[in-house]
This record gives sequence, C-alpha cells and structure tokens, in this order.
Amino acid sequence: MNDNKARFMLAVAAVVIAAAALAGLMFRAAPSANREALFLALGLILGLSKDAFSFYFGASKGGVDLAERNQGIVEQQATSATAPPAPASAKLAAQTVADEAQGAADSIAGEGPVRWDQRP
Repeated sequence: MNDNKARFMLAVAAVVIAAAALAGLMFRAAPSANREALFLALGLILGLSKDAFSFYFGASKGGVDLAERNQGIVEQQATSATAPPAPASAKLAAQTVADEAQGAADSIAGEGPVRWDQRP
C-alpha cells in the first residue's frame, strides 16, 4: 500500500468514526461517569476528521498540487537549457568579460558602450 492510499484510508476512517460517534450520541445518552472522557475522545476524533477533510479539500492539497506542477516546470527548464558557447581562448574570454563590465559601467555613467580597441 503506498503512502497516499494509507493516508486516504486513515482520513476516511476518521470521518466514519466521527460520524458514527455523533450518531451514537444523538440516539443514546452518555453515562454520567464517562461523560467527560467520552466528549474528550469525540473532540479528538472530530479534530482528526476535520484535519483530514481540510487536507483533501482545502488549501493544503492545492499547495501540494502547485508544488508538483512547479517541480515539473523546473525540471523541464533544466533539461531544455543550453549552455552558452565557450570562448576560443582565455584571452578572448577575459576580454569579453571586461567589455561587458565596461559596457555596464558606461551605461550607468550615461555614455554609450565603448570597446577597448575603439578608445583613444
């Protein structure tokens, strides 16, 4: 039995037990000696069934679905991404980085991009 099926079965059991306990209290009087313990147990069971119901029909299930969908998108992007081409030499790579940095600095300073070989 996988994990999701086990959780679902426990959730169904909690809801069924809570419904049966409520129905039992409607048609039978609780013994006065066990009244407090019975109401405590019923409160715990109702809380469990509320949590199970909230998970399967509330925001938690939507969050799980959203996380699974986002994980699929990330994996798809990771497999389709291509690496930029590597430069032919270390000197060319260094010059390319320097040119990009200078271009960024020039655009911040308000000048147009100036290549290293075009400077006075």
